[in-house]
Amino acid sequence: MSKEMEQTIMQAVETEVDRRVSDRLAAVLQHISKTYRISYDRLMKEAATLEVSTGQCLGLIGSGKRCTRHARFDGYCKSHRDQKPVVRMKEEAAFLVGPVHTHTLPPFFLAGCPACEKMSSLPRLNI
Repeated sequence: MSKEMEQTIMQAVETEVDRRVSDRLAAVLQHISKTYRISYDRLMKEAATLEVSTGQCLGLIGSGKRCTRHARFDGYCKSHRDQKPVVRMKEEAAFLVGPVHTHTLPPFFLAGCPACEKMSSLPRLNI
C-alpha cells in the first residue's frame, strides 16, 4: 500500500473518530442538561474551555442544538465564534486589599501609618 493511500485512510479514520467523539460529547452534555437542569448553552460554553478539540463547532444553532460545521476559530465556526466564552480576570478580593504602609521597614511600627494603626487595633493573642 502506498504512503499516500495510508495517509488518506488515516485521515478518514481520524475524521470519523472526531465526529463520533463530538456526537458523544453533545449527547452527554444534553443528558446532563436535562438531568440537572443546567443550561445546555452554558455547558457547551464550559466544554469550549476544555483542551479537547473535536474539530466540530461548539456553538449552538437557533433550535438549541449543536452546530455541525467545522471549527476554525478556537472551537467555533465563523458563524458562532461570537459564542466563545470570554475569560475574565478575577478581581482581587476586597478583603486582601487594605491599608498600605507609608514608610519603609524597619521601623516595624510608626504612629500615623494606616497599616500600622490597623495592626495595633487588632486583638492580641496571649500565647
